[in-house]
Amino acid sequence: MTPFTDRQAGFVLLVVSAALGLYVVTSNWAFEEMRDGTLIGSFPMAFVALCLFFASLIAFAKGAPAETLDDVADISLPGAAKIGSFLIGALLLAFYHEDLGFVGLCIAFLVMNALFMGQRKPLGLAIYAACVCAALFFLFTLLGFELTVLPRALGI
Repeated sequence: MTPFTDRQAGFVLLVVSAALGLYVVTSNWAFEEMRDGTLIGSFPMAFVALCLFFASLIAFAKGAPAETLDDVADISLPGAAKIGSFLIGALLLAFYHEDLGFVGLCIAFLVMNALFMGQRKPLGLAIYAACVCAALFFLFTLLGFELTVLPRALGI
């Protein structure tokens, strides 16, 4: 197997960031103005710009030799499944929280990530997920977002 280098990872991040940037710029919500006069898409566009900048620095680094990423060389099927489930969970939370319920998805996503990072204590997981979810719910509600607690299909 050919070793995966930091420059190759930089190019992968560059392509993914460019695709994300294209999605944000072409979305119908990105250029809508909020109450304070800023655009809804200004923060996502700033984030994508930073991702593009740092991915470019990695991909087009001059002078330094490309280093092999040893962590990726040993990736197993369970490791790839964890990465895939993290991406699917993040996409579900980002795009379907209104239909599936923010609180349930957020708690499931937080528990999944804590398990991936090695947390095994059920009480610690419950406290962590509940506190972070409550803080996010409170913050987003304060910012004027209307979040659903339970799935819309339940009608509650």
